[in-house]
Amino acid sequence: MKSPCRPLDVINYMKIHHGVNVSYDKTWRRREIAFNSIKGTPEDSYAMLSAFSDALIRNNPGTYTAEEADDVGWFKFYFMALDVSIDAWNYCVLVISVDGAAKKNKYLENGFNVDFEVAEHGLCAFHLLKNLKKNHKSLSMEDSFNKCVRAYTALEFEYYMRQLEQLSPLITHELEAVGRHR
Repeated sequence: MKSPCRPLDVINYMKIHHGVNVSYDKTWRRREIAFNSIKGTPEDSYAMLSAFSDALIRNNPGTYTAEEADDVGWFKFYFMALDVSIDAWNYCVLVISVDGAAKKNKYLENGFNVDFEVAEHGLCAFHLLKNLKKNHKSLSMEDSFNKCVRAYTALEFEYYMRQLEQLSPLITHELEAVGRHR
């Protein structure tokens, strides 16, 4: 995001409107002083964390806050959890998901089967479409393929599979070879 008041803007303004030449360094320092007088300094903000924590706990009973500094007293982190957020965890469904695991070698699938016996191995729709496009360059199948992959019902899935089949029976043959379950 562009700063609302860049030093070069101030230098040009002072030259045009007041006929005064000012250095970039001086402009930068004065700009920082002006911003700090409006917004406060980072040190002022950190100094107010304890008061902020007290106000949070007072106005939201059950809220948890923690702040930590290093050995010298420099700020490390601040943590807060509002009571309503803590309570909401009781209603969350626990889900274990493996994401971003690329099958780069022959042992990964065996590892999934050992660690996650009920997990199923599927194919990434993006890569499957990429392979289909490579094999069928002249066909425009992306829309029908994406609708087929994201079909919510079996009837909807069959409808888009038929659209793909109308484009080329070879496409549906390749997809059937991969397997519908994947």
